[in-house]
Order: sequence, then C-alpha cells, then structure tokens
Amino acid sequence: MKRIFVKLVVVLFIIGLAGSCADDDFVADADGDAFIVSRITGQGAEADTVFGLALHAFGNKDFSKAEATAPGGTKIQLQPYNGYAYDYYYEADEEQFSETLPETGSYSFAFSYRTGESSSATDELSEDVLYPARITKCEYNATNLGVDLAWEALADAQYYVIFMEDADGDVVYVSERLGESVVSYTISESAKGLWTGDSGPSTGTSYTFVINAYRYENGVVDLNIQAKSIATATSVWGAAN
Repeated sequence: MKRIFVKLVVVLFIIGLAGSCADDDFVADADGDAFIVSRITGQGAEADTVFGLALHAFGNKDFSKAEATAPGGTKIQLQPYNGYAYDYYYEADEEQFSETLPETGSYSFAFSYRTGESSSATDELSEDVLYPARITKCEYNATNLGVDLAWEALADAQYYVIFMEDADGDVVYVSERLGESVVSYTISESAKGLWTGDSGPSTGTSYTFVINAYRYENGVVDLNIQAKSIATATSVWGAAN
C-alpha cells in the first residue's frame, strides 16, 4: 500500500470523525465502505481513465484487525494509517488500476478490536463511477501569493478536496471540504485548510495539485462514498506564468 496517510487524511479532517473513545462501557461498533477510485493514465492521445478499489473501515474503538471480503471471496486486509487505530484503509496501488471496474456487489467487513470484541458490516458497491475533473488552470499568482486552480464541474460530484503534494508524493496541504458548485480555489499560506508539515511551501519548488472529487452512494451521505476521482496538475511555487 502506498502512502496510506496521504490517501485518507481528508476523511478525518473534512468529516471530523472524533476518534476512538476507548471506553469499555459501550459496545464496540464499526462500519465499512467500499468505493471506486478513478484516475487518468498516459498523456495526450494516449490518456485513458483507469479504475481501482478503495476500502475504508472506521470504528468507535481501536481495531486490532480489519478485513474485507469481496463479492467473489477475495479477502483484503486493511491497515491503520498514521497511528489511527480506529481508522483502517486500503487503496489499490497505481499499477493495480485498470480499465476494468473493480468487482461490484456486497463487500463484507469483519472487525476485531483491542478489547477482544468483534463486529461486522456490509457495503454494496455499484458500477457508478466518477470521472476525473478536467483542470483548466493551475498557476502561481504573484498577487495572491498562491496557486490558482480551476476545473470543470462534475455533475455527479457532491464535494471536492484539494491536495498539494511534494516531489515524494507526500501531502503538504489539504484544503477544506469544497461544495459541489465550487470550481476554483487558491492555495496560499493563509488559505483555510491543513498544512501538514512544520514549514510552508518553498519558493522555486514544483508541487503537484490534486483535485479529489467524491460521489456519495445513492441517497446516502457522510462516510458512505460510492466513487472518488483524482485529477492532477503541477505548478512551481513562486513562479508566475
């Protein structure tokens, strides 16, 4: 699994999941979510949309194990990220993405807790996907002292979250949750959101800007995601075009 934390830091930051209460006075409980992730591979005429699977487990007590079983019987282990024992996650590596959709149907989740308790959950994954947004602008603005981003709205997206990644693929900034009607955003050192490092952006450094779009399951909100899409562009911080 590649950089679990940077794949899902948005969940805690945006939705505000409170975390593990670690209280033996209440029954351990958890839920699981399976969703399709889409991204663009290749360049120009060779560009194509590919798909992968993501799984998310979130509970009210610390997990010792979280496992999902796909409709065809394949078992997939979820892993904690960045020390969050009540949040486990799996996302296919980039090389595992393909033009074929992940297996759809009922995903079964089995949870074991550090308290010795166990529970289970299921989630239905349909074929509904969310294609990556088309980014129309990604450039440094010397007046605003930040990078201006713009993209074409996605009809099926319920919200967007923007990541800013360094050359190693580590997220250095996560935006606030942006509503479905938002189609532009400026990342500056004073922008609302979360800077994950000890220092701000470095002038003259190239960063990758990621437009993450999310689609809920039909009639369901909050942590029940059906699809996520990823669109990327690069810009040099401090270098106006």
